[in-house]
Amino acid sequence: MVRSLSGWLLGALGAQLLLGMAVNLFATLPASQPAPSYLAGVGRVIAWALGHGPLMLQLHVTLGLLLFLGALWMLVRAPSWVSILGLTGVLAGIFNGASFLVFGQGFSSYLMTVGFVIAAASYTVGAARCTS
Repeated sequence: MVRSLSGWLLGALGAQLLLGMAVNLFATLPASQPAPSYLAGVGRVIAWALGHGPLMLQLHVTLGLLLFLGALWMLVRAPSWVSILGLTGVLAGIFNGASFLVFGQGFSSYLMTVGFVIAAASYTVGAARCTS
């Protein structure tokens, strides 16, 4: 179970990375989506991206939400440090991606990549070491 879920999540993370790079290189985004608070902004900006963002951004956000559901599923089905760390990385990517859209700061893009690396590293270990 851990091996197959880790493999699926690794594949989805790879696709997510490529979509994120495509958004970065080819999509035109507004400078920022100001919000009264960060948490209020996260929900608003995700809804905006899904409903009004460029197609590549819509795909990127949709896949990010599917990654979140997959990471949650792995945590429920195979609770371990791999699933906890993987979910943490996915959440870091989601919240920093939303932060990038809210505030327009490049540092958020960097932290999104850090979340990707954390999730990818943990799921790589899960795929390589687990036999279930």
